[in-house]
Amino acid sequence: MLQSIWQDVQQQFRFGNRVTQIILVNIAVFLVLAIGQIGLKLWPGLYKTIVYFFQISNDWVHNLTHPWVLLTYGFMHEGFMHIIFNMLVFYWFGRIVGDLIGDQRVLPIYLWGVLAGGITFWITELVWPSNGNGIVYMLGASAGVMATVLAAAVTAPEYAVRLPLLGEVRIKYIALFMVLLDIIVFRNAGVSNQGGHFAHLGGAFMGYLFVVQLRNGNDLAEPVNRVFESIRGFFLGIGKSKKKRPKPTLAYKSSTKVTGGNSSKSTKANTPNQQERLDVILEKIKAKGIDSLSPEERDFLSIASRKHS
Repeated sequence: MLQSIWQDVQQQFRFGNRVTQIILVNIAVFLVLAIGQIGLKLWPGLYKTIVYFFQISNDWVHNLTHPWVLLTYGFMHEGFMHIIFNMLVFYWFGRIVGDLIGDQRVLPIYLWGVLAGGITFWITELVWPSNGNGIVYMLGASAGVMATVLAAAVTAPEYAVRLPLLGEVRIKYIALFMVLLDIIVFRNAGVSNQGGHFAHLGGAFMGYLFVVQLRNGNDLAEPVNRVFESIRGFFLGIGKSKKKRPKPTLAYKSSTKVTGGNSSKSTKANTPNQQERLDVILEKIKAKGIDSLSPEERDFLSIASRKHS
């Protein structure tokens, strides 16, 4: 059973949309933290040290010496209800964003929201500390989720979703409610968690700004996607360089067999065509989703994935 679940997770992570992939990463980190918290119960100081290594804080020395915390905190949850609420909201609005302005913009919006939320938290805690002179840490995907909510609402404010007990509600009202709720909770909570609430609002503003800039011709997703494409190309280049080593010898041998319908040359000659077809299918998945594949394309993809696994 576990092997089957793991295979499903791998398939979704390879060929699923960005919303599914981000949710899987958040769940994986949550499980690691939960298991780590149990395993390191005898050494709570060690667990906190490890977790704080990836959390953003109001300590400028910590943030400057750990710059990755401006993003990594946005994939961490310790409370079950915290991650459930964040991932459900992100699933609903992330799919709307992917359908309306493209799946390739879901991850950049999320990351820009996390970054804006982290910076907002840092600044407000420095100016208006919520714990006196003590160090305050923050984790959670709420800023990235709020960025996604506002991006969906600004893109299509009249888009309606069906909610339990309420029926169809236009997403502009849902977004407005979530922003007002954050302000109200902040007001009632006083200064106990002001940095976190400001982080949510910072993420929300970033989602609004992203869509406004996109309408003006400035796609803030491009620099983020270029970074990930460079990383992906680097690792793919390593894999291809390893696979290419035996090819010259095989190609030389097959060239001696010019005739014969089932020769080794004809078999090798089909390899580039199969790779081209695989690339076309992957591009189709990226653009339209895995559900757009025909049964024949699904079979071909299944066979190809088994060969490369």
